[in-house]
Amino acid sequence: MYSVHYSKKPNGHLHWRIDGKINGKRSRAWFKTEREARAEAKKRISELVEYGSKSILTVAQRQDAEESLRILEPYGLRLTDAAHAVVERLKAALKSEMVKDAIARMINEQRARYQRDNISKRHLETFTIIANRLGKEFGEHSLSELTAEKIEKWLLSLPLAVGTRNQFRRYIGLILPGMKLEKERSRRMKVINIVTPEETNALISCAPEEVIPFFAIGLFAGLRVSEIEKLGWRHINLPGRTIDLSWFLTKTLQPRFVPICDKLAGILEPLARAEGRVCPPNLRRLRETAVRKAGFPWKQNTCRSSFISYRLALIQDVSKVALEAGHDPQTLAAWYRKPIQKADAERYFS
Repeated sequence: MYSVHYSKKPNGHLHWRIDGKINGKRSRAWFKTEREARAEAKKRISELVEYGSKSILTVAQRQDAEESLRILEPYGLRLTDAAHAVVERLKAALKSEMVKDAIARMINEQRARYQRDNISKRHLETFTIIANRLGKEFGEHSLSELTAEKIEKWLLSLPLAVGTRNQFRRYIGLILPGMKLEKERSRRMKVINIVTPEETNALISCAPEEVIPFFAIGLFAGLRVSEIEKLGWRHINLPGRTIDLSWFLTKTLQPRFVPICDKLAGILEPLARAEGRVCPPNLRRLRETAVRKAGFPWKQNTCRSSFISYRLALIQDVSKVALEAGHDPQTLAAWYRKPIQKADAERYFS
């Protein structure tokens, strides 16, 4: 069995030891006090009696087991539960699809969607570029091994602007569905240009009839220029007072239905058609003519920015405006909240 001994030559600072022989192999352990040594010897003898010599653990193994049980105790789990979970994860890793194969499959799916005219050429090109860069970095990993932390570390190592990294994050969410990446906040404040109610009315008055819907939808529904350019009249439901943006991938990759306010409905109703595109083929020329004639301070998304800022001033609800505009609430509040009087906001939408 086990015997307790005092050694004049210590093992470090430990003088007391227990000796035993299990299955022909010597077993020894050192202790600081005789009490600790005798307690351990008694414990091991009890284990031998109860389980037999073949099931005895080494000191290190028993310490590992006891520590594991302490970790699992709050969750009501046993060591066997933990062992099974680890083994299942290892089996899944062995069977898991390689990242390069998943990327190739998703690129083919996007090409098929492009052929069906469900996505734009620009979207397909951006998707493919980002997918290939992701594959070059992580292609030899299995999907089960690839974590959000690994991707974030890679993204932060790239010499990219914050906005570009966020674009990568959005597309990676499409390339690898289920991979959740948090949007990075820019330290620089974006310059937001808005117009007055008078400038808004002047633009609508000076614009040729064909381009009025383009301006009106930006000013009073807050759509991005790129979103308006894709719209067909079949996506505008005037009786239901909504614009359907659920049929294509927007900038934030989130489909949405945008409400139509009374002012926008009043502008669109006389101009609405049953089918066809909302924007005319010569949009750029007509837009530039109207902007120049009205003296309107045009920037790419001035109309959208004006809608968001006046809408925030009118209803004082960041979450609702963010949902309508397809924007992140925190960034929207930081960038678009302007010192606008509610009376001016009401005048903008009246």
